[in-house]
Amino acid sequence: VCQSGWTEHNSHCYRLGDGPADWDTADKMCKEAGANLASVENDAENNAILSAINTEFPVVWVGLQDVNKGGALTWTDGSPVSYTNWAPHEPEN
Repeated sequence: VCQSGWTEHNSHCYRLGDGPADWDTADKMCKEAGANLASVENDAENNAILSAINTEFPVVWVGLQDVNKGGALTWTDGSPVSYTNWAPHEPEN
C-alpha cells in the first residue's frame, strides 16, 4: 500500500515531484522522502511511467546513472540494469 499522494503499480509506489527539477535535485528529493528515482525493470513499468507524463509534468527523471562516467550504468537503488528501451543513438552521454 502506497502513502497518500503516491501511485501504486505492480507493488511499486510512484510519485511525481512538485515542480521542475534537474536530475540531482530530483534524486535528492526522493532520498529525503525515503525513496529512489524509479528503476525501470520491464515494458509494463516503462509504460506506467510514460502514462504519468502529462502537460503538467512533460519530463520525468528515472534513476539510471553513470556514476564513474565510464559508461557503466547503474540504478540509484542498486538494482541491476536488465532492461533498457533507448531511443535511437542513445545513450549519448
